[in-house]
Amino acid sequence: LGVANKLRLEECTQLHQAQEIVLVWDVATSYPDLRPRPAWSGRPPSQHQTTAKLQSPVTLGTARGDGRPNPQSCRCDGGAISRRSAARGRTRNQEGRYLAVYFTHAQSLLAPQTQPPEVNNLSLSPKPHLPPGSLFDPIEVEPQCDESKRRRIIDVTFINNELASLELRLNELWNVVDVFYIAESPVPFKPDAPLKPTHLTENWENFEKFHSKMVLNVLPEHASRKVEGARVDTTDWKPNFKVQEKQRKVMWQDLKRLVAPSKDDLIIRADLDELPRPHVIEELACASPDKLRTPICLQTKDSFYYYNYKCHIKNEWTVRPVVQFYHEMDWQECGSSIVNASTHCSSCFGTLDDYHVKSRSNSEAVTKPEMQYVNASIYDRVRGCKDFWLRDQLNEKMEFRDKVEEGSYPLIVAKHPERWPYMLGMGSMYEDKIT
Repeated sequence: LGVANKLRLEECTQLHQAQEIVLVWDVATSYPDLRPRPAWSGRPPSQHQTTAKLQSPVTLGTARGDGRPNPQSCRCDGGAISRRSAARGRTRNQEGRYLAVYFTHAQSLLAPQTQPPEVNNLSLSPKPHLPPGSLFDPIEVEPQCDESKRRRIIDVTFINNELASLELRLNELWNVVDVFYIAESPVPFKPDAPLKPTHLTENWENFEKFHSKMVLNVLPEHASRKVEGARVDTTDWKPNFKVQEKQRKVMWQDLKRLVAPSKDDLIIRADLDELPRPHVIEELACASPDKLRTPICLQTKDSFYYYNYKCHIKNEWTVRPVVQFYHEMDWQECGSSIVNASTHCSSCFGTLDDYHVKSRSNSEAVTKPEMQYVNASIYDRVRGCKDFWLRDQLNEKMEFRDKVEEGSYPLIVAKHPERWPYMLGMGSMYEDKIT
């Protein structure tokens, strides 16, 4: 590894079952050329990898050619490291020598939450293109309790190609979430669809500023193939979602191995576009146990939105986000609900290519292929506030509003509207010529 001889690493026998290897190193001074990489599941890549572990030290992992850990290249860190520690600290290894440890920098939580600015009739100045993951400007949230009394919050979600939505989620929830556990798969949700890229893995470097809290689980292909009952069915929605259900089950099972949630940790289960309001999560993290009737369903302010925060659907979304404890892994009825505790903008994308990816990889069955993939039809649906899957019964519930309703959108969108203009009904999807 280039550092193994200096640190004289020990064997980590208990990590064989987890298929991981960790090495604590001083990221600030000793090895600035190393960069975090995702926490791999299944067969890790042959090259050296790094990842930000749960209790804050940045760690380095590697694997032998057979996918098993290399016992000669790891060391057990026995030090007790808190979530929000000082910028740097030290811990003792098995032989009594000290090694430098990198600690996650705690974000400022002292600024009071402010009312989001008005986002209608904005004049957006052109900005140089920056890839998703480049913006790091988290929403500040006023703390509701002392850090020692605060529960750990784990955000669990799945990703396909929605890297811009992930950047939004990370900035919105950064100061109230301790671990962002993200799963992706080379197998789309749609049954029998061809393999797809693992978009977050391929763009992992762009999210470097967020690595200290991110745990990425790349599901193996075999976990999503030959799923019983899975098929494309235009008359019954259930077979279309079998692959998605299997992947979510594997993701949930791997959570215990990769993140090790305790009985007191609160877990957010949500799709990437189902976004809890950060101040609500902070209140739940500090709430006394007798006030938590889980699972807690975080409802939106007034149903949810499609394409942007002007295209409104008159149908209350109560499915997710859900806040629960780990032992409540099976779906249960809401123990309680909080109104205006989340935002939901479904199919909010900035490019035509994003919509084509959704058509070919989402669980929903395509009922009208002669229109589904036609560019002019996609523009018509997005700009006209019509159902993406061409379902007449849903069109009856959709309405286009002249302006974005105050408070319906995430705080980070209000703070950086130039980053997500399409969520406000602006940008190329609303300006390009229809071809």
